[in-house]
Amino acid sequence: MLKPFRIECLMALAAGLALGACAVNPATGKNDFVLMSEQDEIQLGREAHAQIVRQFGGAYEDPALQDYVQRVGGRLAANSHREALSYHFTVLDSPEVNAFALPGGYIYITRGLLAYLGSEAEMAAVLGHEIGHVTARHSVRQISGTRAAQIGYTIGSVLIPELRNQIGQGLFNVLGGAITSGYGREHELEADRLGAEYLARSGYDPRAMLEVLEVLKDQELYERQLAVEEGRQPKIYHGVFASHPSSDQRLQEAVAYAEPEAAAATETHEAEDYLAYLDGLVYGDSERAGVVRGGTFYHADLGIGFTPPARWSSENLPERLVLQSPERDAVLQVSLEELEERRSPREFIRNRFRSKGLRREEELGPSGLEGYSAIVEAGTASAPHLERVSVIYHRQWAYLFVGTGRNREAFERHDAEFVATARSFHPLSEPEQGLARAFRIRLLPLEEPTDLAGLAQRSPLNEHAEEQLRLLNQVYPDGVPAPGTRLKVVE
Repeated sequence: MLKPFRIECLMALAAGLALGACAVNPATGKNDFVLMSEQDEIQLGREAHAQIVRQFGGAYEDPALQDYVQRVGGRLAANSHREALSYHFTVLDSPEVNAFALPGGYIYITRGLLAYLGSEAEMAAVLGHEIGHVTARHSVRQISGTRAAQIGYTIGSVLIPELRNQIGQGLFNVLGGAITSGYGREHELEADRLGAEYLARSGYDPRAMLEVLEVLKDQELYERQLAVEEGRQPKIYHGVFASHPSSDQRLQEAVAYAEPEAAAATETHEAEDYLAYLDGLVYGDSERAGVVRGGTFYHADLGIGFTPPARWSSENLPERLVLQSPERDAVLQVSLEELEERRSPREFIRNRFRSKGLRREEELGPSGLEGYSAIVEAGTASAPHLERVSVIYHRQWAYLFVGTGRNREAFERHDAEFVATARSFHPLSEPEQGLARAFRIRLLPLEEPTDLAGLAQRSPLNEHAEEQLRLLNQVYPDGVPAPGTRLKVVE
């Protein structure tokens, strides 16, 4: 009887704390419901930082660019409502168009988004928006607004350590939702208003917020076009930027709110200052994640390549490559594991997938390497499914190709493609080393109007080259780059 009574007391304590857990919001001056101290907030952000960086492909390896973003972000943060926080700005090595903030001053922007911006002021607008989320404690307020049971778990974990993992997972789920879908319209608009204010205080024109909006709306139109062609869901930037037009009255009011402070701003920030940092920026997939050229996947660091099935879409995640059939009825995942002990590829499959019975087994020997392929039964007893597993040894790694279908018919229809992809695996030849290099942005002086269609024909980009060049230079869908500027191209 003692233990249940103790938990009930903790729940009552939690309810009592919930009623009185109000704190003055440093950005708005209003009382907010929060169950987290500033130190707890900082600790949560610190703990999530490594996981976020890993999930998004690591920090981008360009110290000068990282320092530049930290410098601009730090300037904005110094003019925010929580200037005493220690802010950490990180450029993520991801082609996604995204930016987001964790509690406690951890702010991220992808190189994929940086590529499409045209000035320091526009970058500052993105960072200012994310600083607004931090200063208004949007993530803390969202976490604190979870159900009463979660509150009880939070308080209870102080005395019951077994609950801590459940709490941490719940908090990370909240943060994950905010990263992918934002904090809701009200909080996003509040972040816009605060971001515009921080821009003005820091010497930037707050109307850069509206310029960024136009960039991201063009990017959204293009992404939706690609998603339809590839039969997938579009990947859209999470904030209000992507979900509301520049004519949105409340967004216009947010910018207008900051303009009186902007009148005192005397500094200018030319596009040239920003573009200099983009010269050489990786565009698209990075070498350490692997690139697709001419239908073949190449990985320079690992020194390998293979050919996925024709017309299959690919999603290059940090820990695996996910290939999906055009009909969306089959998936092939490619990953690697370090070989801790030497055993035959067949035994590797049996141990790794805990399968006693292998079906339709065959040896693989692409390029003279050791390999094996078999069908294993996976899933649960009530919902079993088949997987085609192929493993190939190269150096100290086991490369895994695991294919499955939506149903038995789909699996059988694509099984030969699963095996053929594994058979195409090979070490890179010397000529292929060049194909494994990532694309990079280069800058060209523009002295007269340029035919982007002709420039696109000479571009190494395989598909939608003209659309991508237009997006990079903010003239999508049919504008003309202004003479006297510098043109972004891809090499």
